[in-house]
Amino acid sequence: MKIFQELYINLQKYDRASFIGQLEKHLITGWSRETSCEQEVGTNHLSIYRFNCFKRLASDNEDLPNALLWLTEKTPTQLSVSNILPDDGRVRELSCDQYNQILSEFHDKMVKPLADELQITVELTPSEIRLEDKLPKSSKLFKSF
Repeated sequence: MKIFQELYINLQKYDRASFIGQLEKHLITGWSRETSCEQEVGTNHLSIYRFNCFKRLASDNEDLPNALLWLTEKTPTQLSVSNILPDDGRVRELSCDQYNQILSEFHDKMVKPLADELQITVELTPSEIRLEDKLPKSSKLFKSF
C-alpha cells in the first residue's frame, strides 16, 4: 500500500540555523526559501516549533503543481518535513505520488548531498508499506492459515 513518505534530518551537533543557511545554497533551479511564509507562521505564538518553508515551482513539462514544503524542528537536533502543500490555485491537495515525488527531489538533490558533505544523517522512509513490515508474526500466521 502506498503511503506518504517522511524525511528526518538528524543534525547531531550541527547548528540548525547554519544547516538551513547551507541548504539555501544547495537549492536547485525551481526551488527557493520562502521567508515571508515563515514570518507569517512565526507570528503564531501557539507553536513551540520553528518552521522553514521552501517553494518548488513546477516546470511546464511536468505533472506536478507548485508546492510549499515545510521543514519543522522536531527537537533541537532533528528536523523533519511536516507537510507539503500545493501552492497553485488549480490544485487543492497533492496525491500520495505527487507528495512523494516532491519530497524525493528535495531529499535526493539537495538534502542528501548536503548531509553527506556535513556528515549528518538523513532518513527517507519507504513509499510503500506491507503487512509483513508492521506485523511479521501475524503475517506469517495469516499466510499459513
